[in-house]
Amino acid sequence: MLCIFDLDGTLVNSIADLADSCNRSLAKRGYPTHADEAYYVFVGDGIQKTIERALPEEARTDAIIDEIKEEFDAYYPHHLVDKSRPYDGIKELLCSLKKRGETIAVLSNKANEFSNQVCCALFDEGTFDLVCGIGGEIAAKPSPVGITHILNTFGMDAGEAVLIGDTKTDIATAKNANIRCVGAVWGFRDEAELIGAGADVLAATPSDVIDALQKIGF
Repeated sequence: MLCIFDLDGTLVNSIADLADSCNRSLAKRGYPTHADEAYYVFVGDGIQKTIERALPEEARTDAIIDEIKEEFDAYYPHHLVDKSRPYDGIKELLCSLKKRGETIAVLSNKANEFSNQVCCALFDEGTFDLVCGIGGEIAAKPSPVGITHILNTFGMDAGEAVLIGDTKTDIATAKNANIRCVGAVWGFRDEAELIGAGADVLAATPSDVIDALQKIGF
């Protein structure tokens, strides 16, 4: 079986570092900043969309978004894991899946470089068989291209894969790729969003994922 995990809000609680990095650019330009909790709604669809949502409506121009993204991209790599940490129970879950012989991949809407940096910093070497973020041929979720790439890398088909993620974007990605999905209720969004998006099954905590997988035949 191939278990594909979302990164932010599923494996790692990264909201404070994302908020700090974005708020820094907003404050520099005199725009209102936001509490960490606001970023639970802003994130999930790539940093450009996060910046757009964080900006006042009248400032949401391509030029301003691109300028802030460039600044974010220069600052964030040095502050990726200032406050970010794996969720309680995640490392134990990944260990259990490894012991079962499962293939474990990460598919993130972070840039590929940032995704790999976070995973290298917060998890032991060899935890993941592949870490895949946006870049090159990999488009942002909900495009199924990332999942297709991961499947092809391991020579697996859609029936052997499941995506574990915390947002409607993750659920839509799984559906677009015709694979099963587990909604991670412990993450950035709530149970209602995951149910509404059509998650095959929910897991309240990382320790519930194994049971959730069994419920959908994995």
